[in-house]
Amino acid sequence: MAWRIIMRIGWRSNALLEMLRVSWPGLVAISILLSLGLIMPAGIMATIRNSLSYINLAIPWAIFYSLGYPSFATAAFYGIGAYVLTYTLLSGLSPLVGVIASVLASFAIALALGAITLRLAGLFFFFATLAILEAIGQLLRYTEITLTGHIGKIVPIIVSDQLSLSILAALAVVNIAIYSYIMSTRHRIYIHTIRSDKVLATSVGVNPYRYSSILFGVTSAMQAASGSISAMYLLYIDPGSVFSPTISLLTLIIGLLGGYANILGPIVSSIAIVFLYEYTSRIAPYVNLVILGAIVMAFTLYLRTSLSDIIERLWPSRRSIIHYGRESR
Repeated sequence: MAWRIIMRIGWRSNALLEMLRVSWPGLVAISILLSLGLIMPAGIMATIRNSLSYINLAIPWAIFYSLGYPSFATAAFYGIGAYVLTYTLLSGLSPLVGVIASVLASFAIALALGAITLRLAGLFFFFATLAILEAIGQLLRYTEITLTGHIGKIVPIIVSDQLSLSILAALAVVNIAIYSYIMSTRHRIYIHTIRSDKVLATSVGVNPYRYSSILFGVTSAMQAASGSISAMYLLYIDPGSVFSPTISLLTLIIGLLGGYANILGPIVSSIAIVFLYEYTSRIAPYVNLVILGAIVMAFTLYLRTSLSDIIERLWPSRRSIIHYGRESR
């Protein structure tokens, strides 16, 4: 009995050290981003805040993409988070209750949708999540018009720029912790096995569809938390803004460019894409989308890799999922 306890303590210590090795570059990056955001002018602070928001969308997206499923449903759960928080505040409850409610609601919805759609693969799953985004957005439009006669809600809370920036940074720390836990424990082996061979996963006692559904629920709940916190500084939301396909598109681009093998991948990619998207949009209409499209084509056709893969080659920080199998593009 004593030997088992010693072995268990040792395993936990090793797991904690592995989690620290995985997460510390991301924690340093978030600390630098927060520090810069608090001292920069309002315009740059807003861009940094948007970068943190997309970091909180891209990390869950990357975790789920490690299973081999490219999701376009990010905006659906972002919007659910924003609307659940708003209705919670309108009911007189606290913002914390709203965030928790949005997380639980998104987890339940994603779990149900995942049980239906995760038997699809590749582009079929992608188009299914695109349909989910459109269906949820249209359903909410119809519900608002039917019940209230108009579309859109004023968020009954005002938070300072500094506070909203700090809350998003704290959420990013939580997302990094979840990422490091998944990628530092036996879950990384489950993920690689499911991605490589679902029959093999079943033979070793892992139900690939149930596991994928749970992971879809967890990552969707993480994205809903970002939507609920973002609503606090947006002040006004409507289906066209929080269920916008642009949110899903940018997260998809960030996730594909950033990859999932290293936590710095989605973080650096989020910062670069958000700054590029916002500042090139001032040049001419849609020129930002043209530039982003060219970048994606260059990575896909010529580099055939991701930022995470490049970082892992230059600066291997852990026994990552790359050790068991490189990312397949």
